Amino acid sequence: MENNQPNIIERLKKRQRIGRTKIFESLDSIVEQLETFVENDSEEVTDEEFQTKISNLFQEIKDAEPLRNVCKEHRETYAYISKLGKEIEQNGTMNPEDLQCHATTPLDESIINSAIHEYFMREGMFEEADYLQDLKQIQGGIAEAKEQFKMIYQVLKSLEEGNIDYALKWVEDNSQQLKSSSANLQFNLHKLKFLNLLRRKDSATALEYAKTNMQAFKNTHIGEIQQLMGACLFLSQPENSPYQELLDPEYDKIIAQQLIQEWCKTLGLPFKSSLVTAITAGLQIMPEMIQLANITGGNKIWTQPMPTELNLDPKLRFHSIFVCPVSREISTPENPPMLLPCGHMISKQSMERLLSSSSRGKFKCPTCPVEATDRDIRQVTIW
Repeated sequence: MENNQPNIIERLKKRQRIGRTKIFESLDSIVEQLETFVENDSEEVTDEEFQTKISNLFQEIKDAEPLRNVCKEHRETYAYISKLGKEIEQNGTMNPEDLQCHATTPLDESIINSAIHEYFMREGMFEEADYLQDLKQIQGGIAEAKEQFKMIYQVLKSLEEGNIDYALKWVEDNSQQLKSSSANLQFNLHKLKFLNLLRRKDSATALEYAKTNMQAFKNTHIGEIQQLMGACLFLSQPENSPYQELLDPEYDKIIAQQLIQEWCKTLGLPFKSSLVTAITAGLQIMPEMIQLANITGGNKIWTQPMPTELNLDPKLRFHSIFVCPVSREISTPENPPMLLPCGHMISKQSMERLLSSSSRGKFKCPTCPVEATDRDIRQVTIW
């Protein structure tokens, strides 16, 4: 690859030089024809002769086909560019195991252990998480949320067993922590119990349950309530029902996923563990990194920012810096970003200024109308 690559680039450069030269020659020829015509225009001729000269000039330029010649040169140049990618792929036979790191910062073992521990906790593997925590002395962060994760998995287990009342009680007991998502979770759990009654063909009990438990949500979830009523109408003809997905048992998993997603948000954690995110991103960009290493002629991984944009899924792109929308300043360890309950972020200094200027101990988000107090705000750590 190291010997072939310069040849590929040189051939492409040569083709560009040839194409550029021919395009300039074609344009120079037209300019020369026009200049000659202008110089000879001083001769006294009749209108008919002048029209003839104009027609002849137009025909000469048309016969030269300047636009066609330019397009032809561009096509040939782009043909070389398209071949370049294929030749790189054909010659890029590097083994990923041969990649070496040069002067890289050693991986922090504590970060890796914490990521694995977090993964165990999220997957409900609490015995493995406890063993790793004791072995590696993991403290802080998600280790402190162990009991909370055990509780949420107990709730999820109850949902799998069809015990929706237990999950409903848990949401009601934790409504202050769940904040604005509490009402939505309560409705979805009531919705799930309603659908379980429909699956048992007990429409009368389902309608009575809806009448008793869903009245409070008529102003916020009227569209979904109407769908549930529509599902009742098609209960005797499920094959023709436009609401089949609601009666599918797989729909229960969507509710369970939403439950754990909201709880992770409450704890200030992303929905997916950092280990899963890192592995997913690595699998996406590894083929591209191997090609980049081949282009540079050997076993190299950049220790500085990559020299090209990597093709990552938008969900896997994270900001390494934060600029406060209020002060327009980049966050620092002394002035970190702060997450407001509405999901927007401002810097700590901006938050303190907004709080100090308010006599009510709360302030309105600069981006939306939601108000926040210092108890509602969480500090965000950017890795």
